[in-house]
Amino acid sequence: MTKRLLKYLYPYKGRFLLAFLTLLLATGFELLIPLFVSKYIDSYLVKDIKVFEYLWFLILLIILLQFFVAIFRYLNRLLFKNIAYNIIRFLRIEVFRKILFNELSFFDKTSVGSLLSRITNDTEAVKDVYTDFLSSFLKDGIFVLGIFVAMFFLDVKLALYCLVLLPLILTLMHFYRLFSGRIYEVSRSLLSKINAKLNESLQGMNVIQAFCQEERLAREFYDVNNKHYETILKDLRYSGLLLRPAMHFLYILTLTFVLAFFGFSYFHKNVKIGVLYGFINLLERIFEPISNIMVRLSSFQQSFVAGKRVFQILDYNSYSFTKLRQPNLGIKIEKGKVEFHNVSFSYNENLEVLKNISF
Repeated sequence: MTKRLLKYLYPYKGRFLLAFLTLLLATGFELLIPLFVSKYIDSYLVKDIKVFEYLWFLILLIILLQFFVAIFRYLNRLLFKNIAYNIIRFLRIEVFRKILFNELSFFDKTSVGSLLSRITNDTEAVKDVYTDFLSSFLKDGIFVLGIFVAMFFLDVKLALYCLVLLPLILTLMHFYRLFSGRIYEVSRSLLSKINAKLNESLQGMNVIQAFCQEERLAREFYDVNNKHYETILKDLRYSGLLLRPAMHFLYILTLTFVLAFFGFSYFHKNVKIGVLYGFINLLERIFEPISNIMVRLSSFQQSFVAGKRVFQILDYNSYSFTKLRQPNLGIKIEKGKVEFHNVSFSYNENLEVLKNISF
């Protein structure tokens, strides 16, 4: 499914590469700031060498770097949004065209509300793969890698210890995807049923009121809506445990370890205040993008399930007579007769509408 969604990026590969380049530049400029501050603290502030002269230079450098970061972040977001909306525009046209040429039995088996939900809500959810998850995953993933590179510049031994975080974080992400994937699949299906119920009830309101079926329809809608509510609550329980709270707990443990490392190092060698500042600053920065990725996983799961529902329509192998008919070969029917002998018809296998009709 992920590969199929990524194939839609191919026509926009030029813009995607440009967006990726702006992402690299923004990340690089942002990570230079704590390195420069760390260098200033250890080389000038602690040694009391031209403190104020280099301080003004450092302030101007930070302002300039932040300006470039803002420019490249803006361009990156603009390019990713442009790509995403173009893909969704094309996908909606593709789905609608596919529906137009489906055989009529397809519409007997699929409610109008469900089709509307897939063309509008589900394609809108697929958009989040490109606008939120993909752009955020690339941005935050590269940022995390850049932070580890910066950590190795500051202290190789402590950076190696911090690499233990990666398997812990990947394990959390795996368990969250495992639990939430099933929940989102049920949630999207129930949301589609809600749309179908609303659409069919509004269209057939005169029939419902004529046969006094208001209470029955209200009970059915309440049951579907309540199931959707309970499903969303399950997701809230998992996300409440495995997303930000778990990441914050890891951050506190890592920060405690770093402070303990520098505290014990003080008894054996001189501790560089700039390196300590740099590590604490980078730790704060590393957990912010990781938390963003974890939060975006929720959006990705919804988009992934929505994508499956959209592709179910695109993969439906049936065509209307209009699609399959042969070109006119100049043959004319001069005279004919149509007779029906023992004709049966049903919308499904359980209920026959016509049975053995002849005329």
